[in-house]
Amino acid sequence: MQSVKSISMLSVAAVAGLLASSAYSAVSNVRVYDSVDNDLISGNGNQIDNFQQDTENGVTVSIKPRNRDIAFGGEPTSIFGGNHYVVQPGQSSNNPARPQLVFDYQFDPGTGAGSDQNYVLQLDIDYNPAAGVANFATVKLPIHGDHTNAIVDGWDETDGYFTNGQTNNNASPTAHAWTDASVAYAVSNTSNLSFAPQSLSAAALAFPYNSSANGEYELVITAFAADGTTQLAQTFAYANVPEPVSLGLLGMSTLALIRRRRA
Repeated sequence: MQSVKSISMLSVAAVAGLLASSAYSAVSNVRVYDSVDNDLISGNGNQIDNFQQDTENGVTVSIKPRNRDIAFGGEPTSIFGGNHYVVQPGQSSNNPARPQLVFDYQFDPGTGAGSDQNYVLQLDIDYNPAAGVANFATVKLPIHGDHTNAIVDGWDETDGYFTNGQTNNNASPTAHAWTDASVAYAVSNTSNLSFAPQSLSAAALAFPYNSSANGEYELVITAFAADGTTQLAQTFAYANVPEPVSLGLLGMSTLALIRRRRA
């Protein structure tokens, strides 16, 4: 069962201009569409393994917390309990402006949907570091917005929307064959707790994110029908961040155990 939730909903108006920058399933390899080495289309070199994934009603949602830095393989440090992902504390050494904790997410509508088939995709991002309690910032948008003004009102206006045969992002699309030519589009991207719009939410203001502090953060991805209320698929994962001192103690304990075994 998921934890008690206090949801902070971000309206479409609050998302203006900012996005451009529960059924539990076992750990799974996400179905992706880049034909080269099965790389995740949301980023160069992102691994497709160890996603939480749910496929129902013809659609698939997937999510995976991980370390940002290549030094950690761009992967979680470890996984326990099936859906708890341990991630290193602190900021990225590659880009100190970014936290080490990031998460990949993906939605695909399956082979039965046309290019204009609409759904609603929702991300719930927990800012409360306490285990067992979640305070969510919620980003909920249709896949296809109405595009009538400068407000970002659909995922297809973000850099995580890809039409079939397209990789890279909308600003600089690259023609590239997908493994399944009958899938019209996908939403696939990487985010973190420091990115807007979620970082501007009531949940984020109530629980300011500290990447170096220990915490447990629940991440949920849900797909709805175009009405925004009929749930089609959902999956979730927990990011567990230990304090640096905890990692040091863990390393010392491991070293002591090795020494005792060698003695």
